[in-house]
Amino acid sequence: MSLYLHPFPHHHHAPDGLQALPYTRNGVRQLPAGTFLKKEYPTFKELYVTRHFGGSCRGICGLLPSAAFLDGTVKPHEQTLNSRLARQRELIIGDGGALAKPILLLVPSLKDWWADTPEATGNPVRFAGIDNDYVLQDWAPEGPIRPVPLPPDQTICIADGHHRAESHARLASGQGPESPFYWLPVVIMGADEVRVDTFLRIIEPPDWSPAELLDKLRPFFSIEPVARPRPPQQTGDWLLAYRCDFYHLSRREATDDTDSGWLNATVLPAVFGITDTRSDERISSVYHKASPDGPVLFPEGVEGKIILRGFPLPEAQFFREIAANRCLPPKSTRFEPRVPSGLLVWIP
Repeated sequence: MSLYLHPFPHHHHAPDGLQALPYTRNGVRQLPAGTFLKKEYPTFKELYVTRHFGGSCRGICGLLPSAAFLDGTVKPHEQTLNSRLARQRELIIGDGGALAKPILLLVPSLKDWWADTPEATGNPVRFAGIDNDYVLQDWAPEGPIRPVPLPPDQTICIADGHHRAESHARLASGQGPESPFYWLPVVIMGADEVRVDTFLRIIEPPDWSPAELLDKLRPFFSIEPVARPRPPQQTGDWLLAYRCDFYHLSRREATDDTDSGWLNATVLPAVFGITDTRSDERISSVYHKASPDGPVLFPEGVEGKIILRGFPLPEAQFFREIAANRCLPPKSTRFEPRVPSGLLVWIP
């Protein structure tokens, strides 16, 4: 059965050409009147993104019922963090169901779908971000505005927004369309147009010397010291940084599991006693950009901590995990481009 994307009956967006989007981390309803422009007509939105490092992608924006995120129609791909879920629930309730940006969903490809649909109809809103340029425009099918079927027989999964989607959907459970939590704003893109990156794993170190840490890791990895922190070049490889020294790690054990899944199931419990990355405060995930050729640059405040960076999950393996209904550990992937908060806003 096809999943239908519904048009926005109304929507809000940032003014065209802003140099910086409104700060929405604490909600949108508390911002001054006029921060966003309200449009009172029904429409879908097209989001066109041009990357500064090359390439572009195109997404379709609209509304999906929250039930689609609970019944398995839209699949998660990674576990959520307990602390983030609690904060997100509190924020959504306090903001009356409003969301500052849509949930990013992926299908394997939208190219055939776009080929059979009309062009965007105008009213562009432009925003130049740090890494990407965005153009948000109205889009509508030919004829009257109506729900449109999404590509049949394609897996639909969450790429970014797991905590927003889960919190919203739980609040909407058992409620009808009149609930402020019933509809979720989404932007759907093809996985063949986005890029998968990874997070740094930051671990609070026990009182170990570098030699002691390496001894504990050797049952799981072959280890080679390196002069510079280069990003891993293939699945199974990791970069380790500790006390200003860098090491190339190669997994000894062949496995069908993902690198992040294997790390969580084997290395973290055995070496660090970390059995639940959803709640253990000794480990966190931080995104920091790295070019494929490196070197990896580390954020401030991680000096003296144990840092691991893996190889980004290949797209084919990503969809195999989704098809098998397996969820990756939290913060296993980071998809680019990100949808900026405050560009397209849903206020029920």
